[in-house]
Amino acid sequence: MMRTHSQHTAAMFVVMLALLGALLACAGNVQNMTIGGIPKYVCPSATPRPTSTPLPTALPTYPAAFNATLDYSYIDPTRTRVSVQYLAQNVGAVYLTYSVTSSTGYTATSQPYLVAQTGNYPGLQNTFTVIFPFGMAYGQITLFSSLPPLRFTVTALTVPFSTAPGAPPCCILAPIYPTPHPTYTPYPTPTPFTMVAPSAFFLDDPIYNYQPPIQLRLRMKAPVRTGQLTFLIPLLAAASWTLEITNVGSVEYDFLGAGYTYVSAVTLNGVTQMGVWPPSHYAATFLGIVEQAYGPQAIQPGQTISAQVAACGYP
Repeated sequence: MMRTHSQHTAAMFVVMLALLGALLACAGNVQNMTIGGIPKYVCPSATPRPTSTPLPTALPTYPAAFNATLDYSYIDPTRTRVSVQYLAQNVGAVYLTYSVTSSTGYTATSQPYLVAQTGNYPGLQNTFTVIFPFGMAYGQITLFSSLPPLRFTVTALTVPFSTAPGAPPCCILAPIYPTPHPTYTPYPTPTPFTMVAPSAFFLDDPIYNYQPPIQLRLRMKAPVRTGQLTFLIPLLAAASWTLEITNVGSVEYDFLGAGYTYVSAVTLNGVTQMGVWPPSHYAATFLGIVEQAYGPQAIQPGQTISAQVAACGYP
């Protein structure tokens, strides 16, 4: 049952969901149409929050780290690529250059390549590949940062040679926190707050029914549209509502259709009239809404549908 109030009209509608599984036993599996248990709303504040350790009261300092290795310190007729494996943390900009010296003694040097930009934050590990020309006498690779440079010599072999590649450097240093982790007081155990049918639920609140086999989440969406037809006195009051249904269980739910919901009470000018006013196409036309999920349909696990209908109440 959902109680709805409109600021634009004096009419109040109470919308009911009729679970008439026995009446449609021929149209689906009765077990898949029957909602067991009692629908319930549990306030989110009644859900205990897990304990955790908060961050320290000041930012950490990341120690400077700068190291590198080569996967191979030579080239041969089968391989002329050499990968520089480097790590850097809090050492500013990192540049790499390489040079090639020919058999005649001529040396050519590359432009500087920016391979990393570091600061007071977690460092990085990466590689930079250099392709040397076969036939050189030797090559050199240099990495520059705010710390002393790292230099490597690459020799050139005239016959194939095979070794295992060199391991990457180790290791990036852990941050240093200026203060220890503060002690932590767990949240107090909250006092549960629940609303259980047949209490009137609020619009947009998630209402759960967890008793297997059918497990659902129902939500009556705001706003509830209302309208009146008057001629000196109120002649007709109409309302439309949208019911969101989510199958949170593991089995199919055979929804009987929005046509099986109805208005059970109309309050007009402080007077409540009880009755059963089922959905009507006239009310939908009067309010200018398009009916949705009017007829029966199957809702698969994890699926959500929105059912929208309208009904007339006569004071």
